[in-house]
Amino acid sequence: MGISKKAAQELLNQNFYHHELNLTILDPKGNILATNYNSASGRLSTKRIQALMQHVNQSTSKWVESSDLDGNTTCINTLFQEELLIGYLLIFGPTEKVQGANQLILTIVNMYLNSNYKFDSNVPLTDRERSDIFVRELLLTSKNPRPSLKEEAEHFNLNIENPVYVAVIYASQPIKKKHPLYNLRNRINGRSLLLKNNVLVLVFSSNTALEYINSWKDDTMHIGVSTKRRDFSAAYHEAVETILFLEWLDPEQCTENQIHTFNEFEALLPLIDAQIDVQNLVENLAQLDRNYEHHELIHTFWYLLKNDGHIKPTADNLHIHRNTLTFRIESLSKLLNMELQAFDQRVLVYIALLKYFTYGLTAALEMADKLLEADVHNV
Repeated sequence: MGISKKAAQELLNQNFYHHELNLTILDPKGNILATNYNSASGRLSTKRIQALMQHVNQSTSKWVESSDLDGNTTCINTLFQEELLIGYLLIFGPTEKVQGANQLILTIVNMYLNSNYKFDSNVPLTDRERSDIFVRELLLTSKNPRPSLKEEAEHFNLNIENPVYVAVIYASQPIKKKHPLYNLRNRINGRSLLLKNNVLVLVFSSNTALEYINSWKDDTMHIGVSTKRRDFSAAYHEAVETILFLEWLDPEQCTENQIHTFNEFEALLPLIDAQIDVQNLVENLAQLDRNYEHHELIHTFWYLLKNDGHIKPTADNLHIHRNTLTFRIESLSKLLNMELQAFDQRVLVYIALLKYFTYGLTAALEMADKLLEADVHNV
């Protein structure tokens, strides 16, 4: 099944894209279902459309861009409903406009096709729906939000002209719609978006809001907060990274009633990006980590690293005898064929573990992006 001509035209009738952009929706065979091109002369030829379709189908990404000498860019996106290809979206216009809007347009098109949002101009959106769309679009934009987003920000009493905070909450229990954090009020200059029943994104601009969030945080929640910035997509990633760094580096603190900011962990980033060839060691750790007993050895060694190699505090933290701790480190040394008592080899394993965690971080950020784009609207 594909998208109908009527649905495609309804989508293009909505004013969520820049007026300089030309959009065309195609079916899986490349037939034009709807377009907002002003003249036939501006449309792409059938041959060109087929070439673009072939290009994007062979690409691992879901969209492909090509630019011309006149400063224009053509972007083709694949449109999926679950695993089924239902069509393509072509975007043409000034390169700056296309690159600033193609991800946003693709997200909204996919939400529309999945019946997540119905942009019916005859039916006004509720304040909750309007807020959800605003936060989602804001997080998908660059540090230079388009005018309509600025207008929406004014409606919600949120000043995005100045740097704002983005917080992400992962809760072990569903976050109810009546929860004070889900219903973040204008009085603290913030808005919220529930991505899943236990994943909440908050956008706010004041330290008062930080205090408010902390006052309503409970032990089921892990909260990461970005440093203040105007690149909202990057801020969203920072907030997710903060949660993951917190879980890896200080897991006991996850249950404490406090929130953590990204700059607490920024010092680790140069280590993660260190240009040291430990790839084989990373792969060995990844392989070992699939086995429960080996996972326990890695976990124990990570705690030892956090305690600067001191045996007694590490054993106390893990509630094991120091002889058990020593045995585990010796066992891991044999598995890795390394001498983990030696400082230089211990440092290599530390960097390898950080890089290994980074793989998980990358996957988590990709999942965070999918959550932002998925069928997650709750009214």
